[in-house]
Amino acid sequence: KLTVDLYTYQSKRKIIIKYIIEDIIIAHIQKGSTDVTITIAIRYLIHFVNWMNQENILYINNLDHAVSIFYEYTLFLKRGIRTSKVLQAEAHVKHTRAYKFLSTIFNDKENRLLSSIKLIKNIRKNTLSKSSDEDMKYHYNFYYNFFHQVTDFLLNNNPYPLKLKLSNKEIWCLPSSKTFFKENKDFPMAFDPKNGTVRSVVSLQDIYHFDNDNIAKVSIKSFRQTIDNANKRQSSKRVELASHALKAFYILFLTNTGMNDSTAATLAWADEYETDDIQYKFKNIKYRAGNKLVEFQIKNQFVNDFKKYLQLRDYLLNGYSLEYLFFIGNGKKARITNTLKHGVFSSYINKLFITSLDPNLPNISSKQLRVNKTHQVVKQNGILAASQLLQSSVTTIMKSYLGESDESSAEQLSNYFDKLNKNIFSTSDDNVSTNIGKCSNREISTLQNQKSENCLFCEHFRIYVDKEDLQKLYSLKYLISECRYIAKDEQHFNSVYGDIYKRIESIEKLIITSNKSDLKTLKEIESDVFEHENLHPYWEHKLNMLISIGML
Repeated sequence: KLTVDLYTYQSKRKIIIKYIIEDIIIAHIQKGSTDVTITIAIRYLIHFVNWMNQENILYINNLDHAVSIFYEYTLFLKRGIRTSKVLQAEAHVKHTRAYKFLSTIFNDKENRLLSSIKLIKNIRKNTLSKSSDEDMKYHYNFYYNFFHQVTDFLLNNNPYPLKLKLSNKEIWCLPSSKTFFKENKDFPMAFDPKNGTVRSVVSLQDIYHFDNDNIAKVSIKSFRQTIDNANKRQSSKRVELASHALKAFYILFLTNTGMNDSTAATLAWADEYETDDIQYKFKNIKYRAGNKLVEFQIKNQFVNDFKKYLQLRDYLLNGYSLEYLFFIGNGKKARITNTLKHGVFSSYINKLFITSLDPNLPNISSKQLRVNKTHQVVKQNGILAASQLLQSSVTTIMKSYLGESDESSAEQLSNYFDKLNKNIFSTSDDNVSTNIGKCSNREISTLQNQKSENCLFCEHFRIYVDKEDLQKLYSLKYLISECRYIAKDEQHFNSVYGDIYKRIESIEKLIITSNKSDLKTLKEIESDVFEHENLHPYWEHKLNMLISIGML
């Protein structure tokens, strides 16, 4: 429930709520944005509303009033930049959000809002480059060794103390006030770090010169009792250590999957799952959570590590269940927090391990891990594998992760299409008919959640140059063209559908250059679809569905 003060209700502000629902939430859902992305978009608009509150601006009466308000908000943001209260990149986003809001609700077709004001420019750093091989190796080996040594210690119920061998260092793990011990002066008095045993009374007396033996005996007895308590399978110290192992695996998971931090941290999970081979050296992990099929991909060699993590997860939950793969806490107190939801879990983990274990550990962010993974997969398995693994378009991969310029990106995209086109006409009776053409891989074509438009970018995509398959192709093109009217602007439209349009154009050119058909025939079929709306039944049904729910 949300309790509100009815006396604060302002009917003229309903337009703000309407904008948030229709132009932020619904628009982002149509693009497939995550909840985090939607929340952030709303938060930037709320910043503008909060500023209005501070300035005692209760209503925006008309476009003239909006122009005046936008001018004052611009001055406010620029003062923030000059006084270092706000970064220019952040000010750019806030300024742009406020402009889009005012422009939309007052239908500013003449662009009066920007007649005397320029949008604050966005100053961004260049695309992240790949981490050095040395940093990647150090980073991965550290978390890999920590996870496996600690998890084996816990699952095998080995007794304390535990000596960790990490990056040419040996670190003792003890159930004391601290968990990890790097320097001799920090160790409990009764512990001998040279051989990992409890000191004798004589040894303690030689080092600390107590007035009598009783002090040494009490110290030894207390330490032994601490060790005995900690060696119980579900002791608080062992559970605490297990939570550290979970965090280490989380970094390994990001490194291997290339997922965004917030996406990985909020993955739903169900204990019953299966693995499928989806492409060379990759496994697809599939499971049902809340009656919804969820999937992600990992390298074959990472499967056993993943299975070991699931055992660690069971140990931490201790008979309780949780619908998420990763979490904070244990047992019935296991939960996900805002740290996980907001995509900063990996940053917290890096800081924790750097502070408590290894100050030389490279601090590689989740975004940097994604860049590193992209370079690795492109090099080893090609850009199609990278596109599928990272669930980003080929253009996004090349621009955002490989740092390609527009010109270079266009050339790379053309080369990529050329590779796909080599076998596009290699049809046979074994091909399976799909909603966009044909598929040469029966297993892939039977996936229930396969998106038809994605088939165009698959090496198994095939097309018969006949009326049926061309009707499918142009039906998709027609549906996309209709979606132009619900896009915010041309840039928004191109960001969502641009790659598909380019792919259809490349197939058209290939059909003509390979003499499979001529331009006149293609135009006749395209005209039949566009002018007479003679769509393929699947796409006609999809079009009618979008119209019925009010999207078109």
